[in-house]
Amino acid sequence: MGNLIIKKVNYSGDKYFFESPEFSQGINIIEGDNGSGKSTLSYFIEFGLGGKVKYFIRNDKKQDEEYKQIVNDKNNYIELIISVDSIEYKLKRFINKNDIFVTFTNGNVRQFCVNRVGCKEAIFSDWLLDKLNIKRFELSLGEVSWYFNFSDVFRLLNYDQDTEPRKIFKTPNNENFVSDSTVIRTSIFETLMGTSSDEYFLKMNELNEYKLKRKEAQYILDEFNKMNPNLKSTLEVVRIEEEMLMEQMNKLLDSRTSYQKEHINVGEKFKNIEAKKSELIQLQILDSENKINKKNLEIEKNKIEHLLRVQENEIDSIIKTISTHEKLNLFDFALCPFCANEIKREDKKCICGSNIDESNYEKFLYDSSEYQEILKHKHKSLETIKSAIQAYDDDLVKLIAQIEQNLKNIEELNLYLKTAIGSFEYSGNSQMIDDIDNKIGKVKEEIVKYKELIDLYIQKEKYEKEFKNKDDLYKSLLKEFNSMKIVYNANNEMIIKNFNKIYNQLMTLSSCKSTSAMIDEEYNPYIDDGDYREKSASVPKRMMYYFTLLSMALKYKDIKHPKFLLMDTPEAAGIDEDHLTDNIKLFNNALELSKNHPNDKISSFQFILTTGINKYPKEYEEFVKLRFNKKNGDFILKEKQ
Repeated sequence: MGNLIIKKVNYSGDKYFFESPEFSQGINIIEGDNGSGKSTLSYFIEFGLGGKVKYFIRNDKKQDEEYKQIVNDKNNYIELIISVDSIEYKLKRFINKNDIFVTFTNGNVRQFCVNRVGCKEAIFSDWLLDKLNIKRFELSLGEVSWYFNFSDVFRLLNYDQDTEPRKIFKTPNNENFVSDSTVIRTSIFETLMGTSSDEYFLKMNELNEYKLKRKEAQYILDEFNKMNPNLKSTLEVVRIEEEMLMEQMNKLLDSRTSYQKEHINVGEKFKNIEAKKSELIQLQILDSENKINKKNLEIEKNKIEHLLRVQENEIDSIIKTISTHEKLNLFDFALCPFCANEIKREDKKCICGSNIDESNYEKFLYDSSEYQEILKHKHKSLETIKSAIQAYDDDLVKLIAQIEQNLKNIEELNLYLKTAIGSFEYSGNSQMIDDIDNKIGKVKEEIVKYKELIDLYIQKEKYEKEFKNKDDLYKSLLKEFNSMKIVYNANNEMIIKNFNKIYNQLMTLSSCKSTSAMIDEEYNPYIDDGDYREKSASVPKRMMYYFTLLSMALKYKDIKHPKFLLMDTPEAAGIDEDHLTDNIKLFNNALELSKNHPNDKISSFQFILTTGINKYPKEYEEFVKLRFNKKNGDFILKEKQ
């Protein structure tokens, strides 16, 4: 399964910057006192992976919830260098933007949307889940549809300080009765721990989808039968009755033709034929004009399509520029590019001292926000070009329809003229002909009724066939789903059993000193048969839960957990320093419990821990990668000179 590693975390803006050392596989510790910025690192990681960080959003009503240095900075972005299954990617996300730019190892850059609403590009979460071998699925919760995103997975990969310790799952970005419902939480757990949960949920969604389609088909068929209660026969019988009427019609037509042979009036028919010939010529001229217009439209459309390709290439070039722009700033115009001394420039003066002529001066270097704005306008131009192509397509569709209709009219006129010329030998307008015409009229009316009746029977057969197809498919899917459900439930029982073994051992050794610990059917911890425990017990209760998740992922190769854990300042809820370090030290026990045999090698994982100064086991000193200290003025963000 996928293995996620955060290798580097960078921040850059006009005022501030931060560049982390390279993080490694295994344990990585960031220590610092409150307010020094150690939690900021975890926010950077969450934001860079597509999450929503409320502190990065300007909020006029709640200034205390703003990260003012970041909110007030400009052209600022987070850059993560990650690896998934040893393949490296660079992620770049600007603050307050809905895009993440992914740079691949071959240098190609691709733009992804963070939010699905209003997005016409690919979704970053879908891309990342695919790389982690976690299938995206959709759950139907009544009238609400819920898409499984990486931000949901992250709720069990990030032990954050903002979520109450008594809760296990990280609070969702948009907390409501759906996002934090039992169904969602169990789905997240089962997706990370269950070896077949994603396939199971996909099949469940497919089953629910076809259950709805089957219900709709049944409703349409029932409503049709209510509106047409007299359709008691079959389509085959009605077609036979229609054929009998057609035979009767043909006999009447033959009788009239035979009777008409006695008289003829060539003059009037000749005038009529000449008029039809003139009409035919006009149609043929119109046909030629339409074909010429069609050719011209196709030529113009080809030109616009060429412009579209040019525009798309320009957008791709700008996206690459945005991704690499900070590495292209070769000159700092506050310094002389030759001697590196400070330049004291007068307004409206070039570096060389000459006056700048606005008529021939062109700005050729842009900052990140300007490139973002250019990209925005380019996207709008792209939409305009696509609209123009669509307009050409619409015109072509209309013109082709006119050409086809015109050709049909030409064929009908040719047939008419051929018939009319061949009928010169016939004529007649006797009482007998009138009687035959009356009979023909009545038979025609009957034939029309039968045609309408046949249409109804065709429609009925169509609705019956659609319902049968959906009903058969639904029953087939239900059979598959029930088979999967048996395997799924058995697998979940085994997962819960194995999870409880590890969790119980860790909780017994933790500061909680529980006598029994397990998870229930909704995967919530159940400690000491539900006896009341002090508030500080909530920290090990949650911490050991996350340790167990990672231990399970290392122990069982089919589990989809990406073997990544981000734990931010767990020293909350009144737990003392000694107990905190003892609890953190149990991570070693979790690693040992992940082995199936004592000599097994532990596979690749990453544990990033941010904690207070010296609030970690002494033997973890070698894993400290960053140190911040508020008293010494050593903060995460450094001001640019």
